[in-house]
Amino acid sequence: MTPASRASVRRRYRAARRALSRSEQLQHAADVARRFVASRVMLTFKRYAVYAPSDGELDPSPIADRLLAANKTVALPVVMPQRRMTFYRYDSSVPIVRNRFDIPEPDTSVSQRVPAAVLDVVLVPLVAFDDVGIRLGRGGGYYDATFGNRRRALLIGLAHELQHHEGLHHEKWDVPLDAVITERAARGFTIRGRRFMSEGSL
Repeated sequence: MTPASRASVRRRYRAARRALSRSEQLQHAADVARRFVASRVMLTFKRYAVYAPSDGELDPSPIADRLLAANKTVALPVVMPQRRMTFYRYDSSVPIVRNRFDIPEPDTSVSQRVPAAVLDVVLVPLVAFDDVGIRLGRGGGYYDATFGNRRRALLIGLAHELQHHEGLHHEKWDVPLDAVITERAARGFTIRGRRFMSEGSL
């Protein structure tokens, strides 16, 4: 897949998810949260990263609310130089500011840092995904750079089912997902992902 064709795929799926109505967005977010809770991910781990949605991304807020209610640690990403991210603890008391990309982030002056290396589960936004866990993001490479050498975090993409694309090209720097949850299905791609995303438990 050439850079031009990757850009075309990005435009297609970003437009598709933006075209969803507000009620469809809310319903998809609720359905994904239900599937997440039905998996064993929430029972097994303690420290989770979510993201602030934009541009039609699947909203993880219902999941974050359930995690916080269960006294789990919830963190949001903060963009750093060299295409890296760090994470800061999030709850309803933490002010949210906008970074240089106009993406909401926690105010780092009042929030506690949560190193990426200690995260158990990272919920990842995406533009498109395929049947083997290849993720097409916005193109900045922040998640790939941050988790390229990961040995701990379970990477779970959150998406609308309409973002499923057959046969995405895999670049050498792309970090595959362990699983993806949409409003219609929970798919596991790696051994760990399949263990937690078994459709029989959903």
